[in-house]
Amino acid sequence: MKPMTRSQLADLPFILVSGQARSGTTVLTRAIAAHPDVLSNGLESTWLRDVLDLLRCNLDQPSRMRQCVSTPEEFIHVFRAASFELLFPDKVFPVGQPQAVSAFSSLKHDVLDQVQRLLPNVKLLNIVRNGVEVVSSRMIHRAIGQLSFEEHCEAWARSVDVVKWAEGQSFFKLIRHEQLQGADASKLFAEIQSWVGLRHSEAVHNYVSGNLINTTEQEGESVSTPDQLSRRAERWQHWTASQKAMFEDICGDAMAFFGYALPESE
Repeated sequence: MKPMTRSQLADLPFILVSGQARSGTTVLTRAIAAHPDVLSNGLESTWLRDVLDLLRCNLDQPSRMRQCVSTPEEFIHVFRAASFELLFPDKVFPVGQPQAVSAFSSLKHDVLDQVQRLLPNVKLLNIVRNGVEVVSSRMIHRAIGQLSFEEHCEAWARSVDVVKWAEGQSFFKLIRHEQLQGADASKLFAEIQSWVGLRHSEAVHNYVSGNLINTTEQEGESVSTPDQLSRRAERWQHWTASQKAMFEDICGDAMAFFGYALPESE
């Protein structure tokens, strides 16, 4: 069997994981990477989002394309090849014959129309999580916790952008964080593998069941067991009245869109 070339990788299904930080993006990215037939570098980066933004800035502006000797198709091909070169360099290049490739990149609304132009074989897995849990987790995260409460709310409210854009499309699947727990999780991952065209492997579900741990912790909480995740919405009770009002103002519509109820204050 001849080794697969990098150009052949571009012909495979591309499982693109997306979602807001603290929504379960890491565990979902690594779970997909655990499938024996999936090639992934296992990292989360903004590379693809940045390339999509570059395509948007040029392809949709005739004046810029007139400055380019390449055709739009050639322009896209160059950046697609560069993306595969950087995401899957020689150090992670497969020895065998992968059936799909995967990477993570959070997406913003202004680059969504470029996704299929760069990745015609994209399978977009977008994960969402209750906004109260996400904002609460972001607030005490060691890196992004420095952002303001308002910025955390605005970031989560943008979760609806990808879903509204892609909902109903055959290349899109919405994953809810709560689906990663419980008896239906195995069924969920079986459906994802069938949707992509992969043979079934329990490695995907097994990774999640052993690693679904939230890494932020407040007094009285535990990060040692997944069942503690269902209680993270209780952090709402530690918010100030002004924070609760701001969250409802910024995130209320998105909460309703996803069917998440605002907690009642004690």
